[in-house]
Amino acid sequence: MPITKNPVLNAAIAYSQMLHWKVFPIHYKSKIPITEHGFKDATDNIDQIKKWWEEHPDGGIGLPTGKINNLVVMDIDPRNGGNISLERLIDENEELPHTVECLTGGGGNHFYFKYDERISKSKLQGYEGIDIQGNGKYVVLPTSTHPNGNNYEWELSSKPVITPIAYMPDWLLKLLQTEYRIKFKTKPSEEYLDILKGVTNGGRNNSMMSLIGYLLGKKIDYRIAYELVMLWNERNEPPLEADTVTTAFNNMLKKEAAKRRG
Repeated sequence: MPITKNPVLNAAIAYSQMLHWKVFPIHYKSKIPITEHGFKDATDNIDQIKKWWEEHPDGGIGLPTGKINNLVVMDIDPRNGGNISLERLIDENEELPHTVECLTGGGGNHFYFKYDERISKSKLQGYEGIDIQGNGKYVVLPTSTHPNGNNYEWELSSKPVITPIAYMPDWLLKLLQTEYRIKFKTKPSEEYLDILKGVTNGGRNNSMMSLIGYLLGKKIDYRIAYELVMLWNERNEPPLEADTVTTAFNNMLKKEAAKRRG
């Protein structure tokens, strides 16, 4: 395999030739594609790859997800509560299988799984900050540089050359196939109708905590409870920030789970 003086180009060549990934260039300290058609220009042709990085030596590496590279990526964004959501997701189900993992420049995580055409959702409802990057999307690969100056890196025990990409566990696959909707078997009671009224500035936080506690205390499915709380927030004047509501809900849910465990 040809080795150059450019470590990013070397990485792009390794991904394409050793892992057979189709890649494309992105601007330095950015996620914006350099080429006209973006991820649709991705290739494993070594001559094209060399040409791109000779023209843009500082460019980062983009990897299209989905069927094209036979993988999907579980994207954990801590800025939107993804790390908290991941802890809760694992606590309520099982540990994720050992698989390829990237530590993003923004402090997040990318978990790589084999592509499965049955996946129909890009988000896990009720788990803010977790996205599934599949068909029509892409992720950034090491050794690219994040806008904040930090580099993307492979988790040391989970590099793609030494770690097989795992199949997505059945419980996670099920969550990404199922649409959860609020369904009432009978006419909604007054207590549910009150949820839709909302409150004005000044009483929002106390009302939110009371509502979350009430719904979880009723042992309503947490996904439905979360939808109701977000629906309530939309009626507030003005609404609370979505991440404020999500963080409060996650914290209350963890306390309720601990209480039930005794």
